[in-house]
Amino acid sequence: MSAAGWTIPIVVVWVIAVGPLLLGLFGFVGRHHAANGARVGSSHWNGKLTLLSALLYILAFNLTFFIQEFFLVLPKAFTPGIHATLFHNNHTWEGRHPLVSLF
Repeated sequence: MSAAGWTIPIVVVWVIAVGPLLLGLFGFVGRHHAANGARVGSSHWNGKLTLLSALLYILAFNLTFFIQEFFLVLPKAFTPGIHATLFHNNHTWEGRHPLVSLF
């Protein structure tokens, strides 16, 4: 495999494994030690913050999914002779037009 062929696997490993581990380590160290060495923060789990984080993740995921699906269907909906339909996790269209192959 060439040097260029290793780029994607290396980036994937960094994004999936190394990055989160480093962020967790920095957060753990930063939570327990301030600039002057004093102990800062609480070692207790914050359930409210975890729940808020999960809800924001769900909202971001769903908005991204909706925008992607919406803009997959929108060009077909404005094309004359094409009747686009958006439904759960899929989209389809009926009709013929030369631009459909571009969408």
